[in-house]
Amino acid sequence: MNLDEHYLLINGETYGPFSFEQLHELWQREELPLDTFYVRKGMREVRPLEEILNQIIAYRRPEPEALQRPSLPDRINPKLVVLISLVIAGLYALLSGLKALYYQPEHVAQVVQAEIQASPVELIIVNHDSLDWTNKVALLNNNLPGSYLFHIAHLGAGKSLKVSLIGFKDGEGRPFEPWKEPVLQVWIGGNGHDYRRFIPLRESGRPAAEVP
Repeated sequence: MNLDEHYLLINGETYGPFSFEQLHELWQREELPLDTFYVRKGMREVRPLEEILNQIIAYRRPEPEALQRPSLPDRINPKLVVLISLVIAGLYALLSGLKALYYQPEHVAQVVQAEIQASPVELIIVNHDSLDWTNKVALLNNNLPGSYLFHIAHLGAGKSLKVSLIGFKDGEGRPFEPWKEPVLQVWIGGNGHDYRRFIPLRESGRPAAEVP
């Protein structure tokens, strides 16, 4: 997968890969839902497509290479080449130093506060955030593309939601089978929230724990 290959997660199913050009065409045809998630090479988790929506909308196909390239002079002064190289290297070092001194990366994503209670057939998801959730995603056991997924359209602050385990679907639309695989962890995030991993509260009464 290269950096221009995007896999989309729509309604629990995985599609792709798509290039930026193809994503732009889908947007132009109004075939790209706003609540879509995506992943590409180098990413450790799925992310909301809205994060790169401006790039998709503004995409322009590269212009074809000019038929004739400007000719270079027959000879280039080697001293001039060295001087230009030194100037460029100096500017790069200066800019890198200024960036290290003054640039403070911003991380605006919030961290999900939740509690997960588990039974053999369902999960109870409790929103411990101070704000309502909209367009959140819950993933079973890992947050890789194709994981068993459930879309939480809305859950008020302090409210809980019961979700049948067979309501989680993988990338091919197949339901989770709790009689074959236990639920050991649940990932919740999306739409402005980082994905966070939780260990479900079992019948033993042990509290749910967030795993760093």
